Amino acid sequence: MTRTETTLDVAGMSCGSCVRHVTAALSTVSGVEQVEVRLRAGTVLVRHDAAASTAHMVQALSEVGYETRIRGGPLAGALAGAGAPQQQARAGALR
Repeated sequence: MTRTETTLDVAGMSCGSCVRHVTAALSTVSGVEQVEVRLRAGTVLVRHDAAASTAHMVQALSEVGYETRIRGGPLAGALAGAGAPQQQARAGALR
């Protein structure tokens, strides 16, 4: 199976607890193999098989309270129906 990497911009991460929440949420997404949180940069590098859904990654982070967008490239349009150049998922859940 083909492996790929996706970089997510994640707003609101500020501490080690955030790193654990983000890592745990993304680890539940089918096909995700490794999660590397870059706290200072506000990004997450996700290594996954090519069949993994980036929309599910964004949804998983939204469900734990993080606003997320897929960084650049063709994956920026991965969220169906969003229509904006920068796809965003808004969340009001607790962190």
